[in-house]
Amino acid sequence: MAQNLMVCLIERRVVLEERAAQLRKQLADTEAEVARLGAAEVVYQQYQEDAEAGHPDAAAWQQALEEATGGTEADPLEWTP
Repeated sequence: MAQNLMVCLIERRVVLEERAAQLRKQLADTEAEVARLGAAEVVYQQYQEDAEAGHPDAAAWQQALEEATGGTEADPLEWTP
């Protein structure tokens, strides 16, 4: 009886450790996406200000946006709920 309980406890701990590892990875991925979106907001706001001043350089701003977000138009950010 005690041995069966110990096996159950160990198995449950292993399952929870694996789940915790998955959740840590998901959290890291989510935090990285939040950071990329924050950078994209800053770049876009700067672009809008530049456009309102009448001298936007679309190619330079596109490059800045890609650098800030780590993506390109062919590789857009993945929007997930």
